[in-house]
Amino acid sequence: MDKDLAFIVSGGRTGTTFFGEYISEFIPDAFSVHEPDVVTQRSRRVLFKRIQDFGIWHMLIGRALGMTGIRPLSRRNLSGEFKDEAPLLGAIRQHRDSYFSRIDAPLVVESYSQWFGILPQLRKVYPEARIVGIIRDPREWVVSWLNHGGRHGPGDFVTMFGHKRLTPEMVGDMQWAEAWETMSPFEKLCWDWKIINGSIAEFCEADPGARLYRFEDLFLNEDDTPMRELIDFVADQPSGQYETKFRTDLLGKKVNSRGDKIAKWHAWTPEQARHLQAHCKPLMDRFGYGIETDWAEKLAA
Repeated sequence: MDKDLAFIVSGGRTGTTFFGEYISEFIPDAFSVHEPDVVTQRSRRVLFKRIQDFGIWHMLIGRALGMTGIRPLSRRNLSGEFKDEAPLLGAIRQHRDSYFSRIDAPLVVESYSQWFGILPQLRKVYPEARIVGIIRDPREWVVSWLNHGGRHGPGDFVTMFGHKRLTPEMVGDMQWAEAWETMSPFEKLCWDWKIINGSIAEFCEADPGARLYRFEDLFLNEDDTPMRELIDFVADQPSGQYETKFRTDLLGKKVNSRGDKIAKWHAWTPEQARHLQAHCKPLMDRFGYGIETDWAEKLAA
């Protein structure tokens, strides 16, 4: 396919909506999109456009049956359902080739969290694509998801329609498999963070065409060097280096944010802190999270 590509992947709640909406402002010749084939509540116009782009089967019927969409492909891959990789590679091409080819811009940048479970296969399908992984402090990530709602709770649209989320049993994490049904949404999100970000970090650190960034360095840092590096990396494509213009006026924009209904980690109980630490400590240590004296005191309380 005669198109330059970049994929931005995370566990969600990490600014991927920002990149989908605004990275084309930083790279004028790029087309950027966030979750291009996800059923959205944003507006009927957006949903109708996506049905036009991907078809009724892909967007509605197949999705309702759990047969289309990147989410089930990631879950099935991590669960070991694809004994032969060929059907998975074919499904990725079927999901994206036609859509990308119809876009006029020479560079397409897609931000979507659910690629995390099939990154090695995404690389095989699009060997020249730039891939960016973004991780976030699990203490902030869990709170952000709880404030956002709709994951592991009564309003979870995935399970409401009879579909499955990834579980410890699916990936052979037997340490947590038996306790899963009795774990709170908070505890399940801690486990999610470990699995999602472990997959992203493992891929990005081994792949020369990928880069890994911390959310905090991109969005909460007075030094804009990491964001400039990300933009330049996405713009550095096999066909050449795309022109960029750095828009400092856009960096403060919040996209898809939610109010703080759930307390930040400073107000957590020691038990909550220890739950998160039990799942996330190895990756937290690796990326410099949880080094505060207050956090150590809470764990020891």
